[in-house]
Amino acid sequence: MSFIPPAIAFIIGIMCSLLGIGGGELMGPLLLSYKVMPQVSTATTSMMSLITTCSNILHYAILGKINYSWGAAVFATGMLGGGTGRTVALYVANKYGRYSVLVFALLSVLIISLCLLIYDVSSESPDASLRIYC
Repeated sequence: MSFIPPAIAFIIGIMCSLLGIGGGELMGPLLLSYKVMPQVSTATTSMMSLITTCSNILHYAILGKINYSWGAAVFATGMLGGGTGRTVALYVANKYGRYSVLVFALLSVLIISLCLLIYDVSSESPDASLRIYC
């Protein structure tokens, strides 16, 4: 039975590379299902996302496709949002003593994101041709 976790991780890696996501979104639940401590799972998935992000940045920098002024603005906004979110999350968790509030907040953001994605995809006209790539 020891071959099952690496096989699942391999399949997750293939899916993440095809979808263009960092991998943490799919590996986190797998690690938690194998009774890995949440702190370790979070650190592991964060590192996976960091490595994938750095790889993508390097790829696009080599191709010369990065607008550095926009990149700096997005980086600053992300740092501000991440710091604010972390501060608020710790405050809420310590004030109420319940982490379930944070789980429901994250769930709400994910559901809203999914609805916006579905709306965006359904509002575009489908074009199955490869003209834009060729």
